[in-house]
Amino acid sequence: MRDYGGIYLDLDVIVFKPFDDLLYNDFTMGIQKDVGLCNAVIISRPFAPFVTRWIQQYKNFNDSDWDYHSVKLPWFMAKEYPDYINILDEKAFFWPTWSVEDLELMYKSNNYTFTNHQYTYHMWAAALGRKNTSDLFPTSIKNVENMETSFNRAVRKFLKYLPDDFNETNFNE
Repeated sequence: MRDYGGIYLDLDVIVFKPFDDLLYNDFTMGIQKDVGLCNAVIISRPFAPFVTRWIQQYKNFNDSDWDYHSVKLPWFMAKEYPDYINILDEKAFFWPTWSVEDLELMYKSNNYTFTNHQYTYHMWAAALGRKNTSDLFPTSIKNVENMETSFNRAVRKFLKYLPDDFNETNFNE
């Protein structure tokens, strides 16, 4: 990211809208609720000052507190170097959130519709693995096609891009 620039997406991020208008900024991240900047979506030019400074901070990385370097530290740095980063509100990349209520809104109900303002949806795969939410994610393509939930409606348009050899046995891989 530092040397070549580019767009980083976590594997559980779905893109709804092109990032073209964000490519004019040196570095872009989005707010993660009220706790910091989420690193599930990062857009950077090569050698952007923000990413260079952020990487320098990894000399103090503590793997027992990954959230500090991934979410909180970029937030603190953004306050210190506001000219080095373009910050988008939480609804641009990370809404609805990982709360049980928001996960149910996406995966159980049919009451949420993504807006034109929203670039991505972060599916919060780690949160879906929690004991109280593990049954929310669809277990098959048939469920996505036939069950009316906010998530299913949002991703149906992408099903046509699945490879011809895609089958139900590799749906959750």
